[in-house]
Amino acid sequence: MINGWCVGALLMTFAASKTEIRACSKSPIIDAGVHTCSSIEATTPASRIHENMGQPTSADIEVGSLLQLAKAAPFVAYPAPLIKQQHLIAELIKRSRTDEVFMPSRTDSRWNAPMQIGMTGTEFLAQYGLQAKPTPGTGNCQYYAIAMSLLDLEFDTSTHIKVLEQMTQYLKEGIAQASRHAYDVEFPHDIRQAILVSVQLDIGDQELTVPETAEESDLYFQQYIYDIAQSPSSISSYLLAGQWGTEVTLRMMAKLLQQPIFLIIAPRGLQAAPEFQVYQPERVTKTGLQFDSVEEYYIAGSESEQWISRLQRVCRDPKSMANPPIVLLYNNSHYSRVQFVPLSYRQVQSK
Repeated sequence: MINGWCVGALLMTFAASKTEIRACSKSPIIDAGVHTCSSIEATTPASRIHENMGQPTSADIEVGSLLQLAKAAPFVAYPAPLIKQQHLIAELIKRSRTDEVFMPSRTDSRWNAPMQIGMTGTEFLAQYGLQAKPTPGTGNCQYYAIAMSLLDLEFDTSTHIKVLEQMTQYLKEGIAQASRHAYDVEFPHDIRQAILVSVQLDIGDQELTVPETAEESDLYFQQYIYDIAQSPSSISSYLLAGQWGTEVTLRMMAKLLQQPIFLIIAPRGLQAAPEFQVYQPERVTKTGLQFDSVEEYYIAGSESEQWISRLQRVCRDPKSMANPPIVLLYNNSHYSRVQFVPLSYRQVQSK
């Protein structure tokens, strides 16, 4: 696969914004991303590392000035279509999720297990009571994994399949709605260019089409998002490569759901040490506007306790009873849902 991080100055902007593309069944470009981010503090969001599209950085102005700027910036509320999509998702969860989703308690000994450097993905999952649940390999795997997490269901009965397909469609339509909120700030021309080029690289286009003007990049990017939103969600259908889930769609789903998405990255399989990411909804100030967005945090494998610590905090939040944390595994170019596993009687007895 061509590495999208090596095509020149255009994608350097893309790397700086940390919106790199990870395809559903192509080799991810996380390898290059690891090198790009390895010298950065493990949990520093891109918006605090690079200039915020013209916004002064903390190195240029004092904290007091930043606070004054945030107070003065007008807030961009969610538009009605996005709120409607959130309500559709909430209603489907209410109708379809019959039991509470299991989460480990504060006293679960696995939370406090000593961290072992260099653990494989398999060892990491086992140590923290995490289990990957398969998703159909139709190109919808990322969207399916989120739907499974929200509904706490698997593709095991016709009833479950039907409701998971419906949730998947809601999510993809919600991605389109979330992308339109604060669109010019979230996706300025240079970022749209880089995303579109990277998508072409991932699907193996021989001739790259680089939109030169803002009007062109807007047209192509809107078509890209529209194609995802309108793509089929049934398990009998297969998506075109350009419609697969990416880091852009993960960001927009975290924005839509206003929930963090925790990602375990094992591009070389579970027998290698994994890397980690967190997509964290946050209120940001950019180009003189305040709005609800999502920051992407990369966490190196050697700092995995930071990822676990973030997950623990979410689990202990009273709100998590209604909205359990979403955890995904990206392994061998495929996304799966990750769920917590209760301690077995034998494990309890051995403690």
